[in-house]
Parts: sequence; C-alpha cells; structure tokens
Amino acid sequence: MNSIVSRIVGIMLSIFTIVYFGYQAYMMVYDPYATETALVDNYMDQIDIQGIAVKSEQLLDEVSSGIVNYRNTNSKKVLAGAVVASVYANQEDLEVGQTLSQKQEQLDILQAVQEKHDSYANSAQTIMSDTKASQLELVKAIQNNDYSSVYAAQNDFLEDMLKQQIALDSTVDFSSDIQALSQEIETLKQSLSKDPVDITVPAAGYFTNETDGYETILTPESLVNFDDWTTQQLQQYTTQQVAVNPNSTGKVIDSTEWYFVAEFDTDYLSRVEEGQTVTLSFSEGNGFQVKADIDTVLPFEDQETSLVLLKSSNMSDEVVDLRVENASMIFSTSKGIKVSKEALRMVSETEETEEGEETTTTTPGVYVDMGQVVRFRKVDVLFEGEDYVVCAVHSDDGYLQIYDEVILKGDDLYDGKPI
Repeated sequence: MNSIVSRIVGIMLSIFTIVYFGYQAYMMVYDPYATETALVDNYMDQIDIQGIAVKSEQLLDEVSSGIVNYRNTNSKKVLAGAVVASVYANQEDLEVGQTLSQKQEQLDILQAVQEKHDSYANSAQTIMSDTKASQLELVKAIQNNDYSSVYAAQNDFLEDMLKQQIALDSTVDFSSDIQALSQEIETLKQSLSKDPVDITVPAAGYFTNETDGYETILTPESLVNFDDWTTQQLQQYTTQQVAVNPNSTGKVIDSTEWYFVAEFDTDYLSRVEEGQTVTLSFSEGNGFQVKADIDTVLPFEDQETSLVLLKSSNMSDEVVDLRVENASMIFSTSKGIKVSKEALRMVSETEETEEGEETTTTTPGVYVDMGQVVRFRKVDVLFEGEDYVVCAVHSDDGYLQIYDEVILKGDDLYDGKPI
C-alpha cells in the first residue's frame, strides 16, 4: 500500500515539476505587453497621380538614307542653328568623318594655344595647377565610366599640357604640328565619297535624338481647351500605341515651360487647389523631383478619378525624355512621431460641466510603459499610412513623447495600471 502511495506521490511531483518549469519557460518568452520605441520619422503629405508630359517640341529633319553621326549628347542645351548631327553616305565615310572631327578639334586647340604663346611664359605655376586639375577630371571620368565626359576632359587635359610645355620652355613652337595636321585633314576630306549633310536645330533649346510620336499629337496648344478634357481622353493618350517615325533624327525642346496632365483619386479633391505649388516626384530611372504649379483642376465628383493640369518651368535632363509616368504630387514634407496603428486607442472621458451635466469626449492616444506602470498619452495624428500614423511632436507631458515605450497590445489596459 505504501509503495502505491509513494508511486502516486512521485508521479504527481514529476507532473508538477514539468508544469512548473514549462510555465517558467513560457513566461520567459511570453510578452503580454509588446512595445515599440516612439521615434521621429519624416513623412510626406502626397497623393499618387498618373499622367503624361506635354512639351513644346520641334522635330528635326528626316533622313531617308545614309548614316547619322550625332555630335551632341542627349539633353544637351544647344543654340539656334547649331549642328547636332551629320549624315554620311556610307560606313566608310562615317569613320572618316569621325576621325576628321577629332583631328579638327586637335587643330583648333593647337592653333588657340599657339596664338597666345607669349602669354603663358609668366603663368607656369597657375598652368601646372590647371594641368593637374584637368588630369584628375579625366581620371575621374574614366573611373566612373562617364564616357560622355571623357572626350571633353581629354581635350581639356591636352590643352593644359600644351600650355605647360610653353610655360616651361618658351622656345616650344607648334607651327610645324599645325601645318602637318592641316594637311592630314585635307587628305581625309578628299577621301570622302560625298560631303556629309549637316542637321541643325531650328531654335535654341534642349536636344535629344529620342522621339516617341507624341511630339505632334500633344502640344501646349492642345491644352488651350483643357476644360473640355475627360479622364477617358487622358487614358487614351497614356495607353495608346503611338507610331514613331524611324527616319526622324531627333527633336529640340524649345521652351523650359512644360505641363503634366494627370488623373488622381476624386476622394482627394479637397486637397488639390488651383494656384498651389507642389513637388512632382517621379520614380522612373534614378528618380527625380521638380517644382510645379497646379494650373487647372477638373473635378469629376461622379467618377473615381479627376484631372489636374500642372505647369512647371524647371527643365532638366530627366524632363527632356519624360512622357507617360506614374508620379506623386507632394504638398508638404514634415517630421513627426511614427506609431503603429495597432497601438492606437480611443479613450472616452466623462466630465461634469458647470451646469452639472456630464459630457463624454473621445480622445485618440496610446498607452506607454512608464517604469512598469501603464500611462495614457494623447496623440495628434498628422499623417496616416497603410499600417502606421505620424503624430505631431508636443512638449506637453500629456502627449506622446519621443523615446516613449508604446504598448502595441495588451488586455484591460488603463492609465495607472501596474505591469
């Protein structure tokens, strides 16, 4: 009998031991009041838009035959009448033409340095400093694989090296080099089967050899009757397949003023006002931002989306190739305390008025862990994201403060509860 009792007691002790240590292990990992630290976060008051850029663009001459050699990189600013490309009869002429361009630039540098030969004698220190700087620029361009800048940096370095030779030795003379290079250039010209045809720009502006077919479809003139536009019309422009002229040699954007026609969620109509200055943020490529003014708002309260016409005078490399894009219209950028939505609480408070009546107010806030005691802190929500809000920073102790430990979850929370 005693042995049976002893066995039962032993089993019960074993079960108790297992339960006890299991509970202790559970309590070590169980966190009934998970928290997060309240930190400052940047936020942007913005809405998403989708639209199309409208610019003043002039197409350049078409080429039905021959090989085009561009002299200018895309998005480069050019003067009216500038030669941006040359059309050669065949590949052999193109190669000769490229060599001619290089030789002519070298000749121009030699002649310019030779003409000012005597002015370099007393400027050795400055010239040597300039030579080191241009050498560094050349090395930097090569290291960054910035091939569009390598050629210009190479010519600058060549010019400084020639100046340095004269500064160090005034007897240096480039007359024979100029004569030899001039003869070489003439020989190359005579080897061309046909003189190249130069392509010039009709107006000053930003040149690019990229065309997309919208140049004649969407123009600033097409926005004169913007009040008659519909969301369906914009969607047609942004989704249609536009034919591109394969013979076009490029275009020049002859005005820094351009427009962006976009649609946005009609729910945000109250936030979009004519005359506002906003920031347009584009995420394509490396992404960029540009200032713009809201010119016209077309509200369609019975539709999901409405239209807005934005106007900007900020032209840049990115804008040159801008067309159909998704973007964000940013109204303001600020800072606040970021809080997870799951931590937000609505706390009701009942107060008695002077007349003896009771009034109930509901205050948004969060519970925080203040030294093992739960405290309620009010929040002033500035911005609402998908799973978080950003709250204003207040100095009042009754509001959430930076570095407070915000309680994300917990049962029966109230101000003053011990943890």
